[in-house]
Formats: sequence, C-alpha cells, structure tokens
Amino acid sequence: MKRALALILAVVLLALGALAEETLPEPEEEAPQMLLGEAAAEYFYEATLYYAASDGISLSPATRTLLVQSGETLLDVVLETLLDPTGGPAQVSVVPGDTRVISREVSGALVTVDLSIDARNVQSEQELLRMYLAIAGTLLELEGVEGVNVLIGGREEGLLGLPCGVFTDVGEDVTTVWAQMQAEADRYLGNAQGSVTRVAALYFPSEDGNWLVPETREVTFGEDGCARALVDALCAGPAALSCARALSPTGTLLAGDPALTVTGEGERVLQLNLSGKALAAAEAGGVQMWQVCGALTLTLCSFYPELDAVRLNVDGVPVVEAPRGDAILSFDESGLRRRDLSGYIGSVARLYLADAAGELVLREVAMSQGEALSPRALLAALFSTETAAALGAVSPVPAALDETDILGVRVRDGVATVNLSARFYSACQDLDEVRERTAVYAIVNTLCGLSGVDGVRFLIEGESVETLTEYIYMRTTLLPNFGAVVAG
Repeated sequence: MKRALALILAVVLLALGALAEETLPEPEEEAPQMLLGEAAAEYFYEATLYYAASDGISLSPATRTLLVQSGETLLDVVLETLLDPTGGPAQVSVVPGDTRVISREVSGALVTVDLSIDARNVQSEQELLRMYLAIAGTLLELEGVEGVNVLIGGREEGLLGLPCGVFTDVGEDVTTVWAQMQAEADRYLGNAQGSVTRVAALYFPSEDGNWLVPETREVTFGEDGCARALVDALCAGPAALSCARALSPTGTLLAGDPALTVTGEGERVLQLNLSGKALAAAEAGGVQMWQVCGALTLTLCSFYPELDAVRLNVDGVPVVEAPRGDAILSFDESGLRRRDLSGYIGSVARLYLADAAGELVLREVAMSQGEALSPRALLAALFSTETAAALGAVSPVPAALDETDILGVRVRDGVATVNLSARFYSACQDLDEVRERTAVYAIVNTLCGLSGVDGVRFLIEGESVETLTEYIYMRTTLLPNFGAVVAG
C-alpha cells in the first residue's frame, strides 16, 4: 500500500513540475509545416478583360480563367493576357500587336502602365482612347485598384490636346466618352474662360525623405494650362496621405510662368524657374532638393500632354544635380525625364501598431513598392521598434522580438499562414488580454490589408497552438478586427 501511495505521489509531483515549466503547446495530429521565407501558392483567377466589340468601336468584356503561378503577380498576368494579340476571333485586342509593357508601377491604389511606343500605331485618336479605356477598365476590375494611368514611351500622350489623366471609372461605350472629350476640347480651346477638370497623380515627398508617393486628385485648369495648377497642388500638400508633405510651405515655388519649348530634335520640354527663397524655405521644412526635382518631374510628365522632359532653374541657374543621402543624383541639362526619377516612386502601407496603453492604432508609412506588397516585409515593419517610434507608436509585439522571429509567410486561397518562432511564443506569455489581442490583430489587420488576403492563420515552429496566453483561440483562421482600432 505504501509503495502504491509513493508511486502516485511521484506521478503528481512530475505533473506539477511540468505545469510549472513553460513549454510550447502540444502539436496537432497533423504533421508540422516548417514554413520558411515567403511564398504564394499558384492559383486560378477569373479575370474580366476588355476587348474590341464587334462594332469595332465599343468595348466588350470577356471572362478569362488565368493561372497565376508562384513568383508571378496577378497584375502582370492580366496585362500579358490582355496584350496578347492571339486572344481569338471573338476577342479582338485593342492594342497594336507589337506593343509591350515597358514598366508598371503599383503605388497604393494607383497603377501606372508605361507602354512601348508601338502603342501609338493606331488609326485614330478615338482608337487610342479605346485602348486606354480597355486597359484601365481591365485593371480597375482587380481588387485594390482605384486608379489607372496609361503612358506611352514614358509620357502622357493625351487626346485632342488635353490630358487623359488617371482613369477611375470606365464605361464600355467609347463613342460617348469620345463625344464628351470633344465637347470639352471645343469649349476649352475655343473659350478664353474655358476650363477642364481631370484626375491627376500628384507625387509628394514622403515624410521620411526616402520616397515620392502619389495621391490622386481632381485638378482644374484654364487657359494658362495645367502646369501651374499641378505645381500649386503640389505646394498645397496632400489631402489624404499622412506620410507625405507639401512641396513648399510658402504656397508656390515658381518665380515666373512655365514655358514650353521644342528642341531641335522635336522634344517638348517644360521650363520651370524656381524661386531660390521659396526653395530654401522648403528645404528648411524638410523637403530635399531631389524630392523637389522628382515631385515636379513625375507629376508633370505623368499628366502634361506629350511632355518629354522638365528643365528646372533656380533663379535662372540650371539644376544639374541634387544630393540624396550619400549619393549625388546628376541630371542632363536637356531636362529631367520621368525615367530619371521613377525608381524613387514608393508606395503607402497601412500598419496596425500599438499606442502607449497597448491599444491598436493605424499608421501609414512610405515603403518601396515591393515591400508594400510583401507580407513578410510588412511584418518586419511591425516588429521594428524604430519604425514604430518614427510613426509615433509602439511595436505591437514584445520588444525582445525582431524580424528573425518571422520564420515564413505563405498566401494560399485567401489565407496568409504566418510561421513564428518559439521565442515569439515565449515572449508573449506575459501579455495581458489587451496586449495579446493587439499583438495578434496587429498582424491580422495588417496582412488583411493586402489584396487577396482575407484571413490569417498562425503557426509556431510549424505547429498550430491553442492560444498565445489564454484569451484568443488560435487553431483557426482569424479574420480582421478593424473595429478594435482606437483613434490617435
């Protein structure tokens, strides 16, 4: 009897010791998924593409099932399919056969597509409009795309002498859109008091000094042209972006009217004379000279019809270089072209961080276009105390953690699976209910802000866990909780 009691006591003591020791939860019956790095599974997507209708004038939507393989983006697959001249007899492409995509930019909800000069090989401006509408209409069908800008050879071609600007809504009846544009052109060109309103992409300096980020906005201009209206809008500052700043605190940078010249080679160059005093005030406010050059060039060359370059002077002296960090950007005296600055176009990411009380707060941050679309890069920003501090917030996860604790991320069927380290699990054991919810939903909300991500599943070292502490059940796909975000 004594030996039996001693055996029972030993078992109880062992069980109590196991409870006192901090261990990872027992794994599920399924095999561990040691997810490493970043991956996206291939998937099929039902895309709506716009082709030429049988009347040869209007557009006709067609549904195509597209395979998006790992390493490809949906945007690129859709564009490649739309520009494929072998779409079939019932689907006549509206793009000239040799047209290629030189580049495409994804900056927030704005997509800019730059086509090769082969795109100009159309029979009329009305056919050019049809091509613009087909591309814009196709891309606007994609989740997260709210504006499309179509360039040819790095410049805005325009129609009837007027800019097309950013397309935010597209109808299938090309004839109606063309008639409206003709009426606008007649009114504008034939009336000294006429004006035109278009949606423009305005490129503003980011607060951190690293990027130029676009904001779409309606711009109205009259007989003096669109150049001054665009510059004034840049100087007034962004209306919605919280991570960008105005180009000038003085209200304008111009020391005279913009002047358009045509070079001997036939290139159209817009000359801007900037005020040295206004420029000094802008630099004192944190706007760097390269950002001034970039904001003006990108905005004007993306909107001003048939503009090849911008030539900048400061009190009559040509701008030929500008420092950016430890580097010096050198510019050709013939003018700045869009391609000279397009490499510095960033995007805006929405991060869910914590305030001092541990509650969820939302912040916008400028990042590279690739990082803003990368689940792992967004999580790395969440785990960075420096990034959070620069945004006036606190990292939502314990301070001992960093991006090395993000072992892997995979997106499949609308679910982002996040594999975190054992150190992450251990560091979260002391979190109270508020901070546990903040840590979890900061990750969930941030990733669900990406197109194609509807929910998040968590793994620890490849295994699912019951909870981090005791408040949130983790063996399921978690949906975003945007209602938990506090103001501030």
